Amino acid sequence: MSNIPNKYYVYHIPHPMHKYDLNKGYIGVTTNVVTRFNQHAKSDFIVGRSIRKYDISIEEVEILYETEIAQEAYEKEFHYRSNVKIGWNITEGGKGYIEGHSHDFYTRAKLSESKKGKSNRQSDEHYKSLSESQKNIKRKKYTCPYCLKKVSEGNHTRWHFANCKKAPVQHTFINAFDIDGVIDLGKFSGLYPGKNDVIISGRSYEEEPETKKMLEEKNISDRKLYLNPLPFDRKTRKSSAEHKAKTVIELFNRGISINLFYEDDWDQLRIEQKKFANYGLKTRVIWVNHGGLIEKENIRRII
Repeated sequence: MSNIPNKYYVYHIPHPMHKYDLNKGYIGVTTNVVTRFNQHAKSDFIVGRSIRKYDISIEEVEILYETEIAQEAYEKEFHYRSNVKIGWNITEGGKGYIEGHSHDFYTRAKLSESKKGKSNRQSDEHYKSLSESQKNIKRKKYTCPYCLKKVSEGNHTRWHFANCKKAPVQHTFINAFDIDGVIDLGKFSGLYPGKNDVIISGRSYEEEPETKKMLEEKNISDRKLYLNPLPFDRKTRKSSAEHKAKTVIELFNRGISINLFYEDDWDQLRIEQKKFANYGLKTRVIWVNHGGLIEKENIRRII
C-alpha cells in the first residue's frame, strides 16, 4: 500500500458568464477533481443542472489551492463559502471536514457505550409527519406503456419504460438518418444509411416525390423512409423534431432499437434527446455540423 498521502484540492467550477468571479459558480474540496466533476455533472443539484445547461467541461475547472492536510483545504473552502447559497453552493464551506472527521479511540469507545441499549428509531409521529409531507409534494406522473403503471418523475427512467420487465425484447439494432443536412450533403459528409438502416425526415409527406427521386439518385431508395405526417405548410422545426422522436419510440415498441440518430439541427437535437431520455431510450443523437451548408427554413427542395 502506498504511503503517499492524498492531496486535497480546492476547486472552482466557474460560471461561464463570470469566469473570474469566485462568488459565482461552485467551490468544493476533493481528492480527485475529474471523478468529483463527473459526479457533479450527473447530479440534480443546481451545480449539476448548471454544468449541463452551460455545457461546462472539466478543462474549465480551476484549482484554487492544494494541500495534503484535509483541515487546511476545508478551511480554505470556508474562506470562499462562509455562508449558505453563495454561487451554486447550497451549504457553507468547511462542513465536509467536520462531517468527515474521525474521533480518537477513547472518544469512539465512550460514544459506543452511551448508545448501548438505545434505539435510533424516531417516534411514530415523526415518521407519520414525514409521510404526510411527501404526500403534499406534486410530482409529474408518467404512465408506462407496457405495464400501465403510473410512476413519478425521477423513477420512470430508472426501472420503467425502456427498462420495464414487460417491454418488448430489442431484437434489432440499427441507425437512423435525417435527410436535410445529413444525407443530402452527399460528397461533403459521406453519411449514407446502411442496408438495414432507416431514414426519418422532417419533410412533409407532400414532399415524397422529390424525396424519393433524390434517394434514387443516391442508390438508397430501398431504405425504409418515414416522412412527417403534417402538410408542408403546417410543419415547423419543432413539429419535425417531435415526429422524428415519436417515430424512434414507435420503432422501439415494435422491437427495433435505434442506436445512433444523425441530425444536423441543434434545436431539434435537444428536443429529440429530451424525448428519448424521458422515455428511457438509450438512442444517441449525433450532431452533424455542416457549417450552414444547408438551410433550415421550410423550403421545398424540388429536383
